[in-house]
Amino acid sequence: MPTAARQGSVDWFSFRRLHFWAAKRLIMVIGRVFLDESSSREPYVSGGWVAEHGAWDVISKEWARVLDADKPLRYFKLSEALLLRGAFENWTDTERDDKMIALASVLPHDDRLLQGLTCHMRKSDFDEVAKHLRRVFKSPYYFEMSALMLKSPDLFPTLDKIDFVLDRDDCKRAERMRRLFYSKIKPVNERFGECYTLCDKETMPLQAADMLVGFMRQLDEQNPLPHKATAQLSGVPTFKIDLNMTQLAALMSKHRLLTHRFAG
Repeated sequence: MPTAARQGSVDWFSFRRLHFWAAKRLIMVIGRVFLDESSSREPYVSGGWVAEHGAWDVISKEWARVLDADKPLRYFKLSEALLLRGAFENWTDTERDDKMIALASVLPHDDRLLQGLTCHMRKSDFDEVAKHLRRVFKSPYYFEMSALMLKSPDLFPTLDKIDFVLDRDDCKRAERMRRLFYSKIKPVNERFGECYTLCDKETMPLQAADMLVGFMRQLDEQNPLPHKATAQLSGVPTFKIDLNMTQLAALMSKHRLLTHRFAG
């Protein structure tokens, strides 16, 4: 159930009504998927949240309000929160936990408004089937992002168009993925829209995606360290894609348009 704070500050009824008319096909429904990734020595998880454009405007404003409330926070990044570094420097464990729970509570527990999707892989599996890739593309990132994009039309059939937003990074992986989207992935399905790269410190939904993939990766660790805020996300419907060696090899074989770009 949504928390009282969320119920009091966000009018989700209007968006449920909008969703009703969209379902009647009176308006075009454009969804936007915000994606991020999280990894350690073995687990690699990519994923994020999908919602209609209008819902993201409301979620972003509420996320920003919670960031500014009580002890203000410039931005949210899970790795900095857990280590009490960066934006969380000089915070106590209790202050950090309260802020994380409040932020997680912003996300509506209604699959008509918001849904999650994640892709999971073991790095050792990837290494087994990726020996002949170009060095620059030897990362699970490109294959998990490709899998999430290619699967999105099937997972979200009510969306007429699907845009993607990637977390802009210093290694330029997101920009390579954006170019790959336009040259090889978008032509596969007419429902694919645009692909953007944005800074997570300035983009609230990317911060929410960072929280999701970080928590989901913990579930794949040999010794998981779940956080109290994880419970707040458990009520949001989330699709999970597992890529083992066989599935990864099948993906690379089925979409030769991807492997042609990656190999060489």
